[in-house]
Amino acid sequence: MRYFKPEEFACPCCGDGADKMDQGLLQDLDAGRHMTGIPWVINSAYRCEKHNAEVGGVPGSAHTKGLAVDIAAQGSRQRFMIAQALLARGLTRIGVAETFVHVDKDTAKDQRVMWLYD
Repeated sequence: MRYFKPEEFACPCCGDGADKMDQGLLQDLDAGRHMTGIPWVINSAYRCEKHNAEVGGVPGSAHTKGLAVDIAAQGSRQRFMIAQALLARGLTRIGVAETFVHVDKDTAKDQRVMWLYD
């Protein structure tokens, strides 16, 4: 990866999981970051079950499967640029919050969706 380090994808409570991340997702993130020309800060990537529960993640979260990340976004322009790059890479599960953009490749879940976080 050109723009990310493996430790950015590890669970913050146990340090596990960087090696459990979906390689296709990591390639898409690297390419998407290149497209936008702005830094992408990973707020959350792999989560062990314990950490997922602690942060209020849903059971079966794509984060626990190494299929999801949350990318920090400062303002509407960054949110748009990140979402646009993710869509250009063919990623179709995107959640938008005020301070981050979630993306995942969990094919067991509904595809071609974009949702808002409260």
